Amino acid sequence: MIRKLIMFFFYLFNVSVFSQNIQTVDEWEKKFLKNWDKEYSIAYVQSTSGDSWKFYNLAYSIDANNAMFQATGKTIYLDRALLYINNIQKSAIVSAKIKKSQFKDNYLGWPNHTAPSLGDDGKEYPLFESYCWRYITSLLYIIKKSPAIYSNKKYKSQFDSILAFTEKNIFDKWYSRGENNIYRSNVHMSSHWARISMDLYLITSKAKYKKVTDFFIDKFKNQIIVNPKNKNAISWKASWKEGKAQDVGHGNAVVSTVIDMYEKKTAFNNMDIDNLIITFDKVIWKSSYEFAERFDGSGNGSGWFTDGLIKLGRYSRALQRRLEKHDKGRSTQFYGNCALNSRILLAGKPVYPN
Repeated sequence: MIRKLIMFFFYLFNVSVFSQNIQTVDEWEKKFLKNWDKEYSIAYVQSTSGDSWKFYNLAYSIDANNAMFQATGKTIYLDRALLYINNIQKSAIVSAKIKKSQFKDNYLGWPNHTAPSLGDDGKEYPLFESYCWRYITSLLYIIKKSPAIYSNKKYKSQFDSILAFTEKNIFDKWYSRGENNIYRSNVHMSSHWARISMDLYLITSKAKYKKVTDFFIDKFKNQIIVNPKNKNAISWKASWKEGKAQDVGHGNAVVSTVIDMYEKKTAFNNMDIDNLIITFDKVIWKSSYEFAERFDGSGNGSGWFTDGLIKLGRYSRALQRRLEKHDKGRSTQFYGNCALNSRILLAGKPVYPN
């Protein structure tokens, strides 16, 4: 009994000491909430726009609320993410009724109206939808693996509706329009579909989804090389073919997918995560205000890591402390994922999935 008490107080002492080294979930949540109303004013309009390019940018807000829900367990963040997703779904229209659609079929979708490089061309694009949908299927997975949420009729009905829509009007739609819409030429574009397919496979056990995920895993592992700047770091090309090393901006999405696959035990191991941490901490993030443009350490970057690389902080207290001082890309996505990092570092796992 005495030995158990000693061990208990030793545990409390260590938790107290270590928790002082990094900011707590509560501290990150306060920062998140200071930006939450502003995020809503922008994201709600994006979610009801019926403009696929606006969904591309809405991805960050969905990820932010997903992360904060996982970090705190508070359903207000789950409800916010679901609100955006339901709005997107409600705004979908039959392709045959989209005036400038290239497809004119019976699937539901959205035209582009505001992409900077395309203008209001009114066409349908797999990239804009998949960029957003990877975080929608992530939330579906979280709900499915959380009995306390999944058994709630309010959430189960939304889960069923979003899953059915996703299977038919996201995956089946783009696959039927040509496999090249799923098996993309660039690594980061392929990573979106690999992540969507992984979640759908883990939820439904349908082999057609696993095929897409396995394609990405095998091909990406063959792309990885030793980083020229650090033998313990890695790099890869931005395209499956010959070309430059992956740029950091788009590479964020690849890292986010690798982390998701690692956490869901689909692929990748501790060494892969350690290599990514070294790549980020030693090669890409050279000093407080000096950043590389590409994963091989070349070029001058902006220091925008929010959509992927900052998620590595959940595996390293030293990296998390460094992120606490980083002043680039401070948005709800930044705060939400730093909160989730903190939760995992301090408690060993998220609140959800439970």
